[in-house]
Formats: sequence, structure tokens, C-alpha cells
Amino acid sequence: KINEKSTRDLSGLSIGLRYGCHMLKPHELLNIEYSERPTFADELLEQCGINSVQYAGRHRCCGGLLRGVQDDIADRVLHERLSDANEAEIDGIVTVCSLCHLQHDLGQRSIKRKFGTDDLEIPVLHFPQILALGFGYSPEELGLDLHTIKTDKLVAKVMGGGRR
Repeated sequence: KINEKSTRDLSGLSIGLRYGCHMLKPHELLNIEYSERPTFADELLEQCGINSVQYAGRHRCCGGLLRGVQDDIADRVLHERLSDANEAEIDGIVTVCSLCHLQHDLGQRSIKRKFGTDDLEIPVLHFPQILALGFGYSPEELGLDLHTIKTDKLVAKVMGGGRR
């Protein structure tokens, strides 16, 4: 049904999905099945035609909980997660957890300085943003111009994909 609401074609996108600890823990209280390997958000993306890429480390912690307390460790963990994502040759990362979103978007600047990783600029969108792009909202309405890591290439791929 969600695909019926889309006005833009998202089928050309390959996305690395990050669920995040805040969305899945404690799974006993949240009543989430398969919290170690969830699929609910992958299924929604795939209903929109998006290729949700399975890659190494995508279910591992991004280190966001350590940001501001142990920045060196947070940077090291994020560097590992982004390296994994980069190897998967995805168009961008979509986060379900808002803390993961901040860690992946803002943290990329920190690891770029620390590790000299110019090749790890991966655009990051929050889950509702990618859905809303498909529903016809403009990048400006979604605040994509406010992201630390530019989303222009990903947005251009969506906008060039045509309408349904």
C-alpha cells in the first residue's frame, strides 16, 4: 500500500539501513520480534522499490551513545560502520534511530579530520525523510539542506527517477 502513495520512483536507490539501539532495546518491553536482525523497516523500503542492502556491520552499534563522553571511541566505531557501508557501494544510509542519524551525519566530519577519510562522505537520511521524498515532498521541506553531509547526489537520483 505504501508504494501506491509514492509520487516519485525510488527504485534506483540502494540504501544501507540502520535500525539503531534506541529503536530495538529493550526488545522484551517493546515487543519487537527479531530485534537482533529486524526486517520491518527493510520491508517498508522495499515496498517503495528501494534496494535495502544487507552489508557487514549494519546491525552493530554506531557508537552514538558514546558521543560527547568518549569521542575517540565513538569516532572509531563510526569509522568502522561507515567503512562497511562504503564497501557495499550504497547511495546513502537511512537511519530509523535519531541518535544514529546524528552520529552518522555529524560524526562523519569528526572522522574525516581524525582519519583523513575523504571517501567516506555518505549521505544520511532519517527514515521519514526518504519516505516523504517518495511521497513528493521537496528536499527543502524535509530539511535536507541542513544536513552536515550533502544529500545532493542521492536527491538528484530520486528526482531524476521520474514520477509514478
